[in-house]
This record gives sequence, C-alpha cells and structure tokens, in this order.
Amino acid sequence: MTLCLAVKYPLSYLRNFPAPLEEAIIFLSDSRITYTDGTKDIVDKIIPICKNAAVVIAGNARFQLESILSIKQRLDESENYPVDKIIDIIEDCYQSKRSLYVNPPLIQTIVGIFDRSNNKSRLFKISIETGMRAKELITNGEMYFIGSEEFRQEFTKLEIEQAIKKQDGNYLAFYPLEWANLFYRVFNEEFNVKKQDKTIGGIIQSACLYKDGFMWANHMGLSFDNNGEMVVLEKTVRKNDGWSRILQNNKEEKTYPLVEVLKELK
Repeated sequence: MTLCLAVKYPLSYLRNFPAPLEEAIIFLSDSRITYTDGTKDIVDKIIPICKNAAVVIAGNARFQLESILSIKQRLDESENYPVDKIIDIIEDCYQSKRSLYVNPPLIQTIVGIFDRSNNKSRLFKISIETGMRAKELITNGEMYFIGSEEFRQEFTKLEIEQAIKKQDGNYLAFYPLEWANLFYRVFNEEFNVKKQDKTIGGIIQSACLYKDGFMWANHMGLSFDNNGEMVVLEKTVRKNDGWSRILQNNKEEKTYPLVEVLKELK
C-alpha cells in the first residue's frame, strides 16, 4: 500500500491571491513497499521522466517500475517534450506491459506535465480503470491522492487543511516548495510519528515541477534543547539517485535506484 499526492499550484486556497502566480505541480509520496511477510522502505515513487514531466506511482511495484523504466528509455531526462508525445510514449509502455498479463495487477499513476507551449501545468491519471490510457484531471488546485483506501485519503486531506488553517493566513505567501514542506510535515507526522497506517511510511518524498524543470524538495526537522539551542532531529535529502533520511542518532535510511529495487522484487 502507499499514499501519493499530486496537486497543481496555485492551490485552490490561492484562487483570490491578488497577484498572478506561475503554475507548477507538487508531488508527495511515502517510500514503503508491502510484501506478504512485511514491509520495506526502499522505493522512489516520484520519478522524473523528462525535463517537463514526472510521475507518481501506486500499486504493484514490479509492474510499475518495469513500465517506468521502459518510459525513461524512450525519453531524455534533460529534454522538454510536447505533451502529446509524452502521453503517447507513456500509454504505449503501459499498454505493452498490460498485454503480458491475463489479469493485470492494480496500479494507479498520476502524470504531471508542464506544457511549454502555453506555460500551463497538466495532470493525467492512468489505471486499469482508464484502460491504461491517460485521462486528464481537470483541476483548479484540488489535491489528488492515489494509493490507500479512500477514507485514508480523505483523512489526510483533512489533516492538510487543518495545517493550512494554522498558518493564520500566512500560507498566501507560500511558494510551491513551501507547500511541499507543509505536506511533508503532515505525512511525516501521520505515518512516521503517529503511525496511522503501517502500510504507509518510511522516507517521505516530495518534489516540484516548474516551467524550468523538475526539482527535489529536501527537508529538515528542527527543535530546541533545554538551553534554547536549535537541534536537527532529522533531515531528508536527495543524493546518489535516491533519498537519504538521517536521524538524530545518525541512523540513516535510504531509497534506491529503480533497477536495484527491481532486483529486490525478483
């Protein structure tokens, strides 16, 4: 199980913002894979596929990772592509993978693309229900979740909305990366601290897709000791083609490149 989030920026809460805001897409996910005999927190679920597109994935890990690797082989991560070409390649790879199964495993994917022709961000969803074709999500900044049960998605959405209200209106000045940081805090609190759902958790990943390309969002958990000195409780950073979460006791957790995770699954 997993829980992933994709949302277009500006969010719906910023509809009445007095100045124009450049569009972007914010992604968030956990890193947990669930096996029949346990879980491991090792996989990237937010994956850039070219300079102006990225995906966030849920469902059967092997099906998803093999499909994404096929897509990445046909796109150059440093290049921008037209929306139609990106979608054609994604659909072709997913449908080719689907043809190998009599009963394909359940998967859900959200594709985020920055359309360079008009400087607009676009979201698409792919699943068994869509016939492995990309269905565009018409959105005005609403949050889209994939993965866990609907009640878990709704609960997490409410927790995010509560976190926004606690900003006392200051959220109006947020940039996309600051929104990503707010989402990160909610996910980390709910699934790593409170452990609301044991099938969700591990390193919380976040990223933003802008007009100029894809950017990972690093995070740092801070507190203060009895002397008022700032203490780093944990930090989550992107390095060596994976995530690294370093805790206060110097314990380190990692995610791994797709090829290495696939070896783990075989």
